[in-house]
Amino acid sequence: MERVEYVDRVKHVYSEYRTNDEELAYALTIEEEAESIDVTTKDGVTNVTVFTQQAVYHFGTFRADYIGHASRALVELLQHFRVNLPIEFVVAHQTFHVYLTGEKIVAGEREYPIAPRNEGYELVESVEWMMASSVLDVVLRLAAEYEATPEEIVESAIGSFYSLLSIAEEYEVEPDTIISMLTETMKQEWSLTSPAME
Repeated sequence: MERVEYVDRVKHVYSEYRTNDEELAYALTIEEEAESIDVTTKDGVTNVTVFTQQAVYHFGTFRADYIGHASRALVELLQHFRVNLPIEFVVAHQTFHVYLTGEKIVAGEREYPIAPRNEGYELVESVEWMMASSVLDVVLRLAAEYEATPEEIVESAIGSFYSLLSIAEEYEVEPDTIISMLTETMKQEWSLTSPAME
């Protein structure tokens, strides 16, 4: 369900749906055209604000800090409002502002031009991925081992990598330090749960 408030005569619609599936289903019923969209992620919470000429819509169940169902739903939400962004871009930046009338995306100190293409706005500069053959071999092996697609393996790796960088930045340590701590913790847990060697 939704809650409507008026702030300085501007209509604000707050989504009070508890799942991103419900929230997305509601968002897909909005027929107004977006003028700008704010995606803000902090402390594991992503807030999405869509500005149209008629109202401001607020959503709170989507995620932009990892690749998964909630972030794929966010990509679909953006597509509904004619913004076609790769999920890798969304997860890489987590907080960004889309200006459709200004045809640009602002993420931190960087600006990315967008242009109308294929019934929506897309990044002008295409994102190209280059992968060494040795890395590709590992991706294909993991995909076969875990019965997943290569795309899912890469998406999961990117999501984990950015989560690691976020934690490292939050605690002001190097990513290697966090990996070492996790490894040490796992060793300690393993030694406590495994049967004693005779």
